[in-house]
Amino acid sequence: MLVAQLNSEDPETVRAYAAMAPAAPNGEGTPIRLLDPVIVSVIDSAPQSRPQRQEHRRRRDYIRTSDALLRLLTRLFQQHGSSKTSDFYAVQCGIRKKNCARLLKRLRNGEDITVSRRSGGRRRVIGLDRAGKVFTYFAETPRASLRVAGRALAIPGAAAPSPATVARYIETALPCAGFPALSLKLVSRRAPAAQTLEIKQRRVDVIRELTGAAAAGYFAVYVDETHWEVGLLRRRARAPVGRPSLAPPPPRTTTVSAIASLTELGPRHALIVEGPINRELFCAYLRNLLGDLLQNDRITRVLIFLDNAPIHRGHEVDAIVEGTPHRLLYNAPYSPELNPIEMMFSIWKRRAEETVTTWTDREDLLRQLRQVMMTVPQDEATRIVYHVKQSTWPKALALEDL
Repeated sequence: MLVAQLNSEDPETVRAYAAMAPAAPNGEGTPIRLLDPVIVSVIDSAPQSRPQRQEHRRRRDYIRTSDALLRLLTRLFQQHGSSKTSDFYAVQCGIRKKNCARLLKRLRNGEDITVSRRSGGRRRVIGLDRAGKVFTYFAETPRASLRVAGRALAIPGAAAPSPATVARYIETALPCAGFPALSLKLVSRRAPAAQTLEIKQRRVDVIRELTGAAAAGYFAVYVDETHWEVGLLRRRARAPVGRPSLAPPPPRTTTVSAIASLTELGPRHALIVEGPINRELFCAYLRNLLGDLLQNDRITRVLIFLDNAPIHRGHEVDAIVEGTPHRLLYNAPYSPELNPIEMMFSIWKRRAEETVTTWTDREDLLRQLRQVMMTVPQDEATRIVYHVKQSTWPKALALEDL
């Protein structure tokens, strides 16, 4: 319905409505007054609502593959590789066959499926066909950074792989191609003569003497020295943007040296001094060590395992065990891995950096360091000695490089 109200004093408007009066739907032909409403019927043309279309096909639910399933699929692929079908991987991981086949294709190309793709696309990946070149490059230049390696391994005319891509490739993709995975390690200084056949044969002789002495009833004691600077702090720290990183003045940096011994029963004795260690201090340490060990009634003969440091040799050192059932056995040159106490030193230094943060004077510092050393439990010392005997000694007996 359309409703209009005439309320105007314009003469032309009044004449126009007067002309429309005979056609007005008033039923009696009476003229329209100025203030009467004019009602005109119109056809209701509002569109009728259409019936909703019934969906004949049920929309398939989207099932997202979780990160845990992606990691499981990666581990299974590293174990079995292409020897298993995609159906096997789909059943083991609980992933749809089509999705599993797509993920396996990415794994064969050397991609890491546990990392989501970026919207802009990831830099060019390194295919498994280039695994030999990647392994050879790092074997020839082991100190190259990931960014430099990415530039050197880039295909001419293509974008260089990112450092993260190179890191994932040498850790996860190289084993899939039959090469060992590469990890970042501390560089060990080793002379070229360290891997000669003469040195390797000397390592075999030392291990045989150690095992023979243990069978003869000798109690093995592993002795060595170490030194490090206590009180070093990192030069950089995090702070809010626009503000400096402030810290109280650190304690004075102190260089300490230590002589320590390790047995399968745990650490036995530790002598910590400020500054270097000479032969006189070393001889005094050996006398105290033997006196401490011989207090145990079950220990009658002691085998002291040493390296070839100059302070370990001389008639003063030989006089300590001369005329006694004890023995001194020197390690092969360039072979610190055969002595379990080297691993013990790394654990000791790490714990000392975590616990020894403040001290009042030099005596307090040395006391805290000695306490950290002597608190190493017996089971951990036994594990260290057992690890060296089971992992390092077999390599030396097989004349492999250390």
